[in-house]
Amino acid sequence: MKIDFEFDTQYGVFRDALHLDDNNTLTQAEIDAMKQARLNAWIAVVTAPPAEVTYTLVTSNFYLGSDNVMYSLANGVYTPVQA
Repeated sequence: MKIDFEFDTQYGVFRDALHLDDNNTLTQAEIDAMKQARLNAWIAVVTAPPAEVTYTLVTSNFYLGSDNVMYSLANGVYTPVQA
């Protein structure tokens, strides 16, 4: 059984689905709690502050960021290196 659902939030529309066995014994309250948990997890992701990138010197003026992107350092500014 597939239960499609959506919530209108201040961050936009959240759409998802629960896939349950046809013979599940969940109550409506338990299903509603599962929907709310999915919504809460999504809101946590969209409202989380961006992760701070740390840099590790690889060679002179080239750094590998914790986001696995190579950066060059010039005038105190890290700039992604295009491959």
